[in-house]
Amino acid sequence: MSTEGLSSVIANYFDKGIILVIADLLSLITVSSCLVIKVPQINTIRENKSSKGISVNGLCLELFSYTVMMSYNYSSGYEFLSYMEYVLLLIQEYVLIYYTFKYQNLLGQKTKIMTVVYIIIATLIYFKIFPVIILTFLVVIRQQHTQQNMQQQQGFLAQKDILTWFRKIKCLDKDHDATAFIASVEAVMELCLSDNHQLMKLAMTIIIN
Repeated sequence: MSTEGLSSVIANYFDKGIILVIADLLSLITVSSCLVIKVPQINTIRENKSSKGISVNGLCLELFSYTVMMSYNYSSGYEFLSYMEYVLLLIQEYVLIYYTFKYQNLLGQKTKIMTVVYIIIATLIYFKIFPVIILTFLVVIRQQHTQQNMQQQQGFLAQKDILTWFRKIKCLDKDHDATAFIASVEAVMELCLSDNHQLMKLAMTIIIN
């Protein structure tokens, strides 16, 4: 691509407005954060050869949440970047679940049967045979499940305390709490996209920290 062609592409991109450009940047930051968010936890389990203290039910709920959201976005034909974080999280979740089940001696017949069922459903979703209406219903269930957490977030958002919320997001990232991390980022984005001043404040906070 020539220099003029590249300059034209960049100019056309920035023509859509600084707000959307910053929103895209924050989306990329979210995806980048999800890239390795569970890797430290996986490495700790492998090094200690123990998954004691890790909730199997919690992992299964996370798997359900990531799978539903990724499947719904994929089946609805949304842009890949809009749900890429769920793909990255799912890959890490599979590895985390494997080692957790392995060191808790849960890789039995029941787990194998459930894995086969999961793969069959995933295949149906991939070929877009699985009914979208069911995925929509599951998304609603998932949203209701996280509603309590979102209400707690609204307390911070009402105060428009971006710095405090940014620190909370950093703690969630450090604790590898991917579900809460994504929900927190989405809540902040919702506030910032409706308030240009807060969006610029968040961008500066990210740069400073």
